[in-house]
Amino acid sequence: MRIAVNKADEIYLFDQNDVLTPAIEIDESVLPDDFFSVFAPGYYLYQDDKVIKNPNFVKPDSPYIEPTAQAKVLATIQQMLMAQAASIAKLKHGGAEV
Repeated sequence: MRIAVNKADEIYLFDQNDVLTPAIEIDESVLPDDFFSVFAPGYYLYQDDKVIKNPNFVKPDSPYIEPTAQAKVLATIQQMLMAQAASIAKLKHGGAEV
């Protein structure tokens, strides 16, 4: 699994397909049990090879679309596009397995 962090060590994106770049590769065993169900950009920090809840996280106000849901949709779309790009690249270079 790969994660993307900002300068404040906040995790703002994750990828279970291992195609996210630039990113930090981590083992899912370091994730809190509720990581996938409550993930929101900035909700977790990556420090000392551990994923911890951000004590300074403040849920942003949004009158229409909750940023957490929007971020999950965007992350999913990005993962799908990156996986497709990787498959296309393999096919272009003569790779039979995708």
